[in-house]
Amino acid sequence: MATPTPSVDSHTSEHVSSAELRMQQALADIRNGVGWSNDKQLARHYGVTRKTIWDWVREGRLPKPKKLTPRRTRWSNAEIAQHDQKIKNLEYKQFMEALYV
Repeated sequence: MATPTPSVDSHTSEHVSSAELRMQQALADIRNGVGWSNDKQLARHYGVTRKTIWDWVREGRLPKPKKLTPRRTRWSNAEIAQHDQKIKNLEYKQFMEALYV
């Protein structure tokens, strides 16, 4: 008796899997402050849309990206990690102050 063949092409699932692995590595790089990230990776990191990332930059809520080439704009993961730590510290400080007011 023949075994059923999967409905998804194995090449496609490997491609999706490797793309997801690359994204997971990019997210780890952001947390560790290593390398550079694009808006898609930052959007995944923060759980928002790419448009929101650019809105936050315009509002001053995220560091400005660097123009590496005419068609390549990236954020320094070191700057993003520092920014995230500042936000975390601020949230903790506000939480602690609220306890003693």
